[in-house]
Order: sequence, then C-alpha cells, then structure tokens
Amino acid sequence: MNMKPVVEIVGLSHFCLITKRLDEMIDFYVQLMGVQIVHEFRNSKRERYGVFIKLGKRTFLEIFNSLKPLRNGGRFRHFSVEVANIESTTNKLKSVGYKPKIERGRTDGLLQCWIDDPDGNQIEFIQYDSECVLTRFLDLE
Repeated sequence: MNMKPVVEIVGLSHFCLITKRLDEMIDFYVQLMGVQIVHEFRNSKRERYGVFIKLGKRTFLEIFNSLKPLRNGGRFRHFSVEVANIESTTNKLKSVGYKPKIERGRTDGLLQCWIDDPDGNQIEFIQYDSECVLTRFLDLE
C-alpha cells in the first residue's frame, strides 16, 4: 500500500490527563522525572487550572484539573516515555518507593517497566534495543 498519507506525523506532541488533584499530579511528574512546567493555564481569577510539562525535545504532558468525567466515555490507557537505560530507571524508581520490574513486551520485544501516577494512570518506561522490533523504525538523527 503506497498511498500518500492524509496527515504527516512528526512525533508525539503531547497527551492530556484530567485529574481531581492537580497540585499532587504536578508534584509527582516534576519531582519524579525532573521535568519542568513550561505553561500554566489560569482563569480570570488567576487560579491555575492546568499546565503543560515538557517531557522531551518535542513532547509535552498536559494536565487539567477537572471533576467532570471524560466525554464520550473515553478512557486513557497509558503513556510511554523512552529512557536511555531501563535498568538505571527501574533502580531509581525503586529507590523512591515504587516496585517496577523490567519485562519484555510479548510481541514487540520492548524493554519496559511500569508505575502508576497518583490518579492511577499507568506510565510505561521503555528502552529500545536490538531485540525490539521497533528499533529499526527509529529516526536516530
């Protein structure tokens, strides 16, 4: 199948989570991953109701405070963050109280470990290597 795509994808821009505990979620991501808030959403009373957090060169996490459920019954499953060394990452997560274990994806061979954020959203930490079927598709420029 050699069609011209309708949309050209550069990479993951961001993903968005909603939470009832905005400050706790922000602290979790900023402290655990050492990332930074690059934008705050504020209402007319200057109250913060959301943030953009920078995760990588061109990837962000958007979090909004919301007591309302997602529309159309949508559900968030997980998001994945690439790390340089899965073993080191797992050890660091263990040192702050998490209990991740390194596994390989059943069909993709991806090295991975998992934790949950304060709202129970799953976070997958991954490392590409020669046994992973996705490695050959990486743009390593």
